[in-house]
This record gives sequence, C-alpha cells and structure tokens, in this order.
Amino acid sequence: MITGSQGMAAKAFLNLFSQNADVTGVDKSDMDITLPAEVSNVITSVKPSHLIHLAAQTDVDYCQENPDEAYSVNSQGTRNIAEVCSRYKIFLVYVSTSSVFGGDKAEPYSENDEANPINTYGLSKLKGEEFVERTMRPQKYIIVRAGWFFGGEERDKNFVGKIVRKLRKNQAIEVVDDIYGSPTYTLDLANGVRFLMTNDMTGLFHLANEGFVSRYDIAVKIAEVMGVDQNRIVPVSSSRLVFRAPRPRSEALVNERLNSLGKFRMTNWKESLGQYLINKLL
Repeated sequence: MITGSQGMAAKAFLNLFSQNADVTGVDKSDMDITLPAEVSNVITSVKPSHLIHLAAQTDVDYCQENPDEAYSVNSQGTRNIAEVCSRYKIFLVYVSTSSVFGGDKAEPYSENDEANPINTYGLSKLKGEEFVERTMRPQKYIIVRAGWFFGGEERDKNFVGKIVRKLRKNQAIEVVDDIYGSPTYTLDLANGVRFLMTNDMTGLFHLANEGFVSRYDIAVKIAEVMGVDQNRIVPVSSSRLVFRAPRPRSEALVNERLNSLGKFRMTNWKESLGQYLINKLL
C-alpha cells in the first residue's frame, strides 16, 4: 500500500513496485490520514504486508503559515499510520526529508548527525520520524530521508519542472547559488527503498543522489541538457529573496549507512537529472 498516490514521488513507486507485487495506491480522497478511524478502516480493508507512507504537506512556506495543518498531516497523520501498522504488524516505510537539519554543517549530513530543523515543515516531518520510532517495533520499519525531489513527469511541480517551463519561455531566471542540497530522483529513491526492503534492512537511512549542489548548479545543468544559453541562468544570493519560511543553508545528505553495505549506491545527481530530462520530461 502506498499513501500519497497522486503526489510527484508516487508515480515512480507505483510503477516500480507493481512489477512484482499487488499494489494499492491511496490518496487523500481515499483516506484522510489525519482521521485515526478512517486510517484504521482503510488499511484494515486493504490488509497490506508493507505500507510506504509518502503522503505529506510538503510546501515549506505553506507549512510555515499553516502550522496546525502541517503538524496534523505530517506529524499526527504519520502517527495514525504507524499505530495501525504496529497493531497489525505491517512493515512501514516512512519517507522523510533533509529539511530536518539546521543547515550549519559544512559537510553533508549523515544519519548520525543530530536533527535540528529551523522551519515548521522540517519540524513536523521530524516529529513524524519520532512517532514511527516510538510506535513501531525496531524490526518493522524503515525511515528514509530524501533530498530535493525531482521526477513525477507531468506531476513535477518542484524546482526542476519550474526551471524547464521557464527556459522554454526564453526567460532569464534568477536562481539562488548559496543554499545547498542533494537532489533526489524519485525513481532512484523508489529503487533504493526496494533494495532496503528486499534485503531486510531496518532503521534510518539517507537516500539521496550522490553529490550536493546549489539550486543554481541544477538550473545550469538543466540548461545544458536542453541546449539553451546557460547565461540565462543568473546566480543570486538568498539574501535578496524573501521566504516565508527560513531555509537551511545546507540540506546536503550523505548516504552513509547505505554506502557502508557495499551493495547498492545511489546514482550521481548529474547522471540521474540528465536521464530524467531526456527520457521523461523533454
């Protein structure tokens, strides 16, 4: 069972896992995760062996301005999911975020670094992690932290999709060059989750594409793949922009636990972004 089935990450998960399993995707119209009774009724009617929890309120600025909704969906909603999964011994995969970190570290964050979110979105997702850890048996869950999502094709409303649409309109684009993160292709994330599940891994894992970059670096790569003038991408300082929610200076991740296994590595962000643009979006 996969929650958030209409979100941009879900398409890759639904396509991948349906290749060798019966998959039920549910979205808000099927199950309101903020309602415990509804969560219990839907999950028990589906009777999944595994549940991948993608449903979330992910708009960082919206969460900052609507904290009650952010906590209701990202924190309490995850708690509702975890309680039902624990009760019926369903294996839970919770997809969290690099935004749980405060951004003051020069190097990428590993699973051993202390979370210290500076905005409501990051804190609400971190509380979701804590509910999973407290509610689930240790051998029955995986928490996955991903970086800056790209993917979803026609559902791609995030940074990559926006830049592609602007470049197609021959617009000059100002892009921040002093905030850093680890891009995460939704298909690579789905493959990473499948690897962890099929190899009986449990606990906390980072699953971002290899490397960390600024938004400006990503935009320049998109222009390169599209064959348009890279000078149309204009680097600017984040101090020039006004965000409703504070942004960490860095959300860069290193997949320390995954890499230590020596069996599976996430692809470099440039390779995955290029493949996505050429094969799916352009």
